[in-house]
Amino acid sequence: MLEGRATREADQGSGDVTKSYILPRMLVRLLFCGSFALCAAVAAAAPLRAQPAVEAEEPPAYRQLVADALAEYEGGHFEESRALMARAHALFPNARTLRGLGMVSFELREYVDSVRYLEQALASHERPLDTELQSQTAALLERARRFVGQLALQVRPAHAHVLVDGSEVLGGDRRSIVLEVGEHELWVRAEGHSAERRHVRITGGEEITLSVVLVQVAPPVERAEATHAERPVWYKRPWLWVATGAVVAAGAGLGVGLALRADPAPREPPYRGLSGEQPFVGPTQ
Repeated sequence: MLEGRATREADQGSGDVTKSYILPRMLVRLLFCGSFALCAAVAAAAPLRAQPAVEAEEPPAYRQLVADALAEYEGGHFEESRALMARAHALFPNARTLRGLGMVSFELREYVDSVRYLEQALASHERPLDTELQSQTAALLERARRFVGQLALQVRPAHAHVLVDGSEVLGGDRRSIVLEVGEHELWVRAEGHSAERRHVRITGGEEITLSVVLVQVAPPVERAEATHAERPVWYKRPWLWVATGAVVAAGAGLGVGLALRADPAPREPPYRGLSGEQPFVGPTQ
């Protein structure tokens, strides 16, 4: 069970009751609503005090979106609450909406987003958090950080592409990324270098430094042979026609020589019998 939910162990036989409390999520929700209630009270009392700077005016739909986000949050509909709070933040970005997004992300167990929003809420100067809200936000931020880890990458060459779980991590030779607990796949690629694949396991709250140096691959050797476009067409080669002509001439000379050979022996006249006439040759009568 996640930290933040109270655990109670009781022994009914002896009556000895041992209680171990960790900040319950219900208290987080109350703080979520209380931050906006306090914001409204401060805004109502603002005309009674001198203000060093003029605060930006709220867009007309902002307060209704915040109210709807709070209602969904109280009902345990955290996806809907985040969608409404994101719309309110888009209309009027300030420390209170950032804090609300961080708290909703925490309930959704999206701890990387929760850490990012809560850090921005503490640093925001637009409707900044008062001392009490800063303390509450910092405490929730520490809880969220227990479920993420910091990965520091040292990459060579510096222009290499780094992908963590399919998403690119931009930067130079030193890059940093926050990852949730669990297994993560890391790819480092660069043109002219062999790619490297690594697996990183995050247990929560740790800082890991990983160095990846890609091995350069030798460029391919260029072939000295002419390309197909540079090679002459076979029937355009002069030596081929010279050779063909020589073969034809040799064949013709051989034929003429055979024709001019001595006449063959004279053929004997046909047999004419005793009468001297050529016998009839044909079918038998």
